[in-house]
Amino acid sequence: MRIRKFLFPLMCFVFMALFAFANEPAEAETPQIYKQLAAAPEDMAFSQPVVSAELGNRSHSAMIQVELVNGVWQGEIALESAENIKLMTLSNGQEWSLILQSEAGQTVELNPSSRAAQASSLGIANNSYEGIVYSLDDLSAGRWSVTLQGDSSRASQPGFLLYSNGDAVTKLYTYMTDFNLVGGSAVGVRAYTFEDQSAKGAPAITAKRINSAAVTLTSPDGSQATYPMSLLADGSYGYDWQSLPAGLYTAQVMVSGVNSAGEAFQRSTEHLFPVVDETVSLGATADSVVLNEQRLQFNLAVAEAKAGTFKISAELWGMNAGQAVPIAWLGGMSDVTNGSLPLTVDGRWIGRANATAPFSLRNVRISDVDTSVVVAEQAQINLAVNALPAAASLRSAEITQDMLMGSRPERDLSRTGGKLYLVHGYCSTDVWHANQFSNTIEFAQYNVSISHDAFAREIRRQAEVFGAPSYNIVAHSQGGAASLHLYTNYWSGLDYANTSRLIQSVGTPYQGTMLAGNLAAIGNIFGVGCGKNTDLTYNGAAAWLSGIPTWARDDVWYATTSFTDRLWSYDYCSLATDLLLDDPDDGVTEKAYGQLPSANNMGHKTGWCHTASMRDPHQTTDQVRNTKMNSYGDTRVASSPTAVTTSGQQTGSTNTPILLVVLMVTLTLSGIILRRRQR
Repeated sequence: MRIRKFLFPLMCFVFMALFAFANEPAEAETPQIYKQLAAAPEDMAFSQPVVSAELGNRSHSAMIQVELVNGVWQGEIALESAENIKLMTLSNGQEWSLILQSEAGQTVELNPSSRAAQASSLGIANNSYEGIVYSLDDLSAGRWSVTLQGDSSRASQPGFLLYSNGDAVTKLYTYMTDFNLVGGSAVGVRAYTFEDQSAKGAPAITAKRINSAAVTLTSPDGSQATYPMSLLADGSYGYDWQSLPAGLYTAQVMVSGVNSAGEAFQRSTEHLFPVVDETVSLGATADSVVLNEQRLQFNLAVAEAKAGTFKISAELWGMNAGQAVPIAWLGGMSDVTNGSLPLTVDGRWIGRANATAPFSLRNVRISDVDTSVVVAEQAQINLAVNALPAAASLRSAEITQDMLMGSRPERDLSRTGGKLYLVHGYCSTDVWHANQFSNTIEFAQYNVSISHDAFAREIRRQAEVFGAPSYNIVAHSQGGAASLHLYTNYWSGLDYANTSRLIQSVGTPYQGTMLAGNLAAIGNIFGVGCGKNTDLTYNGAAAWLSGIPTWARDDVWYATTSFTDRLWSYDYCSLATDLLLDDPDDGVTEKAYGQLPSANNMGHKTGWCHTASMRDPHQTTDQVRNTKMNSYGDTRVASSPTAVTTSGQQTGSTNTPILLVVLMVTLTLSGIILRRRQR
């Protein structure tokens, strides 16, 4: 009787414990996430290294750092023309007034209540700084003295005075002599004026226009130093630093001079550039190992490398009929393992090129993941190849997806249907109107600045949390570049989507934006806001794109926008950023730098701007475009209600069989006990 009394509570306790145990998620295996990248020899042009001289900043304006002492600052500006003058004060919330006086005695007094004044913000999304822009006409060309007046009770008020001549002919071009900087590297800056109207690339030098030039370097600790720039033999001005320690720097170039008509001008540019501390030495040889019938792995010996992940870019070469032939471009993410970086190739590339030994890697570059700075390079690495995978004997010209990316991991897609993933951009919040789309999930990492790589991994992580095993993406601004980075380098739900458009983006600065440098310079004084971002600079974007093969770009559909252009008025998206950008632009991304070569251009529309605070509507609210992008959503349908996570593990428990066994044992023992009691 005593046993029967406690038997039922005992069984209830056992059942509850087993139920809790059964619902513990099973421990998942670490999924393979890196793709093993390759591209055909005829597509290798995308991987060319950065040429800094071709990626400089252009300027038709000047940004002067000021400091009001006891409420007053005095300085000088130079107006090259008398029309379409824009002046902006950035006072970090303080109210400043201006007094302008020409050499001929003309005086202009301005304050935030003036008819010429208009509030505007300078920045990208929520990393913006409020200021006052004054629009002026009919001022005489020449030098003007400027007096800024603020709160006299404050000992110091730092800020900026920006101004531009919209009709000016003379422009400034500046560039850093190198982008691939490691701690202790030497680097320089070059500056010259030009007068052509080309949108990109290095313009021709207009000699003998600059009278003085200087560069102010802001170091990682915030300290500043100004250096005079010297006239060089080619007509440009330059300054070189012999050694810079690791960190994030800004360099502002300021020049003044006289144009061909004898009119004075002043121009400035701002550069943001990283110096990384990784030190990696590559050897001249590497061994190899056959992984399976399909793939061959090269182990690139690296000395002094920190544990972690690097990006590799290399060209595989072999011999054919006594001539060296390119086999494939190879690249992607690689972890330092036992003092080497593994790099693999599908043997079919070797067969396609009909190549034989000796094999070598050429133009090998090892890059920092977050900045794309090359930390080690080798012109050629000779490969010790003692055996080839069986696939190397195939002679087919066909290029398959697994030759380009590696073998796609298996993924159970039965739990949910495909999703349309809405992704915002740099330092942003929710910008997409979800009610204009269907079957969506939304990315949310608001008001932060992170590299394309960190952004991409977060997109992937949040999709896993959503339980979305497949999706395509509609992205804004930096979100487009991060999505392309994800698709290129990591296995994700993008690789399982059932749609003809994997990534659709709007307003993405694929080739960078000049604002990255300006915001860094302002952030040095007012605080960094969301943070500095070297992937958004011209150099950083070009370095990043050199690791994005054309086959990945081919799965991107992108759109650009700009302000409505009216013949009878001065037009812009942002009055503030228009001082810095070249038209046409959306207030952040210039049309010329929003292009993604080898991708699919959805077109350029006017009347739409980058963010909601600008003159024309936010480009993400274009319902016509949104409806069309929505029609290309992932249409994969769930095949079964069985729940599985995107990493392939069951969302139920692999402990369920254990539950059944223990339950059967418990019932059997209970029966035995009851029968013995009945006897």
